[in-house]
Amino acid sequence: MADYIIGDVQGCYDELMALLSLIHFDVTKDKLYFTGDLVNRGKQSLEVIRFVKSLGNTAITVLGNHDLHYLAIYAGIRPLGKGDTFQDLLTVSDHQELFNWMRTRPLIYCLHENQGILVHAGVFPFWNLMQLTQLTSEIEALLSGSGYAIFLSQMYGNKPSNWSEKLENNEKYRFVINCLTRMRYITSSGELELAYKGNTASEVQGYVPWFSLPLQIIKDNPRLRIFFGHWAALDGKTGLSNVIGLDTGCAWGNCLTAIRLSDLKYFNVKCDKYRGVIDDKSS
Repeated sequence: MADYIIGDVQGCYDELMALLSLIHFDVTKDKLYFTGDLVNRGKQSLEVIRFVKSLGNTAITVLGNHDLHYLAIYAGIRPLGKGDTFQDLLTVSDHQELFNWMRTRPLIYCLHENQGILVHAGVFPFWNLMQLTQLTSEIEALLSGSGYAIFLSQMYGNKPSNWSEKLENNEKYRFVINCLTRMRYITSSGELELAYKGNTASEVQGYVPWFSLPLQIIKDNPRLRIFFGHWAALDGKTGLSNVIGLDTGCAWGNCLTAIRLSDLKYFNVKCDKYRGVIDDKSS
């Protein structure tokens, strides 16, 4: 019996199957956790979602920015983009069922026995656990409710770039979504830089990776670990033992990575062998 956390799959179904074979995944005993972005870039988003959904409570995934993008396109908020690879998700016979399943996924997930928090991009350094869970529960209620389209239509944008307790409704929720699903760089005062995607801050002077700042949630819970994806340019490397990156660029032809929770052992498959991706690095 083992628990595994898997980095951004992004439609790379063949690589996911190869990784599960490598770890000898047993659906009757093991449990899988995903860092979000199940869809887009790879060619098999439909197969990935159907598979993860079919596992029921054996698999937990948090929402990533590409997952939210799919939801917005399905809801008619945004048109399908040139680089989007999940058109079949919009037309298959079970499209409504898949959409409803995805929009009811959590934004964060607290692992059992205080082992850690699962999130797609990161945790705003100045939030404590109570703030984080309260804010995410509000958004999850909006996404899973009948007014989801209104929320999705107001989700996009880079402003506000900093947190304030005075933020309300759309601005508050947009900032939370940006932190949890898009954040990479931040200033010491908490201002987000959402445009730059590299692995060094040399081109964004004054900004540092979000995990380089003291994290209130870990100060309050020293044994806690944060597991995240999203930032492929890091190749999973944070330099920290309690903040663990798992996006190793599967959709760019690198690796799909899993970590076993019991001993933090890594497993990966190289995507040049199990290739199922497009050659599009435009965004």
